[in-house]
Amino acid sequence: MNESEFVRQGKDYWLRLRYLATKLEQSPTKMEAAEIDEFLRLYRQTSADLARARAETSNPELIESLNSVLGIAYSALYRRPRKGVRQTAHTVLAAGAQAFRRQFIAILLSLLTTLGATFTAAGILHFRPDLRSYVISQEMEPLFEHWRKADFEKRTSGQNLLMSSFYASNNPRVAVTTSAIGASTLGVGSFFLLVMNGQMLGALSWDMARVGKLGFLLSSLAPHGASELSGMIVSGAAGYSLGWAVIAPGRRRRLDSLRDRGKDALVLLGMGTLMMYIAAPFEGFFSFNPGVPQWLKSIVGLLVFLGWCAYWAFYARNEPNALIEGLEMPDEEAMKAPAASRS
Repeated sequence: MNESEFVRQGKDYWLRLRYLATKLEQSPTKMEAAEIDEFLRLYRQTSADLARARAETSNPELIESLNSVLGIAYSALYRRPRKGVRQTAHTVLAAGAQAFRRQFIAILLSLLTTLGATFTAAGILHFRPDLRSYVISQEMEPLFEHWRKADFEKRTSGQNLLMSSFYASNNPRVAVTTSAIGASTLGVGSFFLLVMNGQMLGALSWDMARVGKLGFLLSSLAPHGASELSGMIVSGAAGYSLGWAVIAPGRRRRLDSLRDRGKDALVLLGMGTLMMYIAAPFEGFFSFNPGVPQWLKSIVGLLVFLGWCAYWAFYARNEPNALIEGLEMPDEEAMKAPAASRS
């Protein structure tokens, strides 16, 4: 084979195929019918050229060049269609709701752990006030004193924005930490972190009830707590889910059980982190704003929580598992990779 003549005759076709493949990869909807037909014709022709080059020449650079062009074309031809923003958002939300329902036992256990610690701390302070130092550390007493005043300082818009930014960085870190520690300790860490947060909430609730300000506390926590506290519980459930996979793997191997539960645990971690982000602007601009009536804070908090409950209960209930959606078997032609994929 005359390599120079071979390259001279095919170079323009190969470059054209690369151009059409790039266009198909980036903007498939902008491809005209004639361009698609040309792309398929050049794809077949270049595949034949590659087969001929491999059979009649030992020039590695020529073979590699043709292989590269066909690799790009093959990727553009058989790639999975890109999802739009709306479809991607739907898939993410569906995965979160479905994982929540599948791991509801872990969610419930996480909730009961938090509530158990909350009522235990309140009970200790009520029946054994002499044990207060064991429930509330000395470093937290100034915060409790501030809450007992039931008064928030008026902040400027810039200060609200600054606090929202702080909450947006701190809150998700709490979710990630809770899930990471829980996952690494197979749920043991989740238990202790949930107990610590529940203990703090119970102690503060008892302290505010003692001075007749429990309603003020709950209404102030409601707008952001509907997302933040729920997110903490969801994040804790991720660790519980992994722990249960080891304790009760069923008929599967523990490694297989962990692998399956790990997918849902990762989704729960993402959901908890997202909920913490959503709570940040409520916490920065609304919950602690003295200009917002307490009754309005309670209503907003209730509506936010009901919105989350509706999402968890009903979103994508009758749809296939979003974690494996679209993993159907490829058709016969897609299984026949051209020579370009077997370099």
